Amino acid sequence: MDLNKIRCARDYILGVTDFTQLPDAAITAEEKQEWAVYRQELRDITTQNITEDFLFPEPPVLLETIPMSFHTPKPKE
Repeated sequence: MDLNKIRCARDYILGVTDFTQLPDAAITAEEKQEWAVYRQELRDITTQNITEDFLFPEPPVLLETIPMSFHTPKPKE
């Protein structure tokens, strides 16, 4: 995968999830922490060895503003 495309997608996701870290966001403290962890995982992507089977981390909640192609498929139980 192209690291520049991954970085652009990551930056987009960070942008559309910025609201989760605002003091007046309508989410619980626990949800805010979950989003903070997810956003850090996104920032850490560029420090990883990116391979062809790369998948973005799974967000705490699916948002319509994050294209489904960015989500890691959940394993079937």
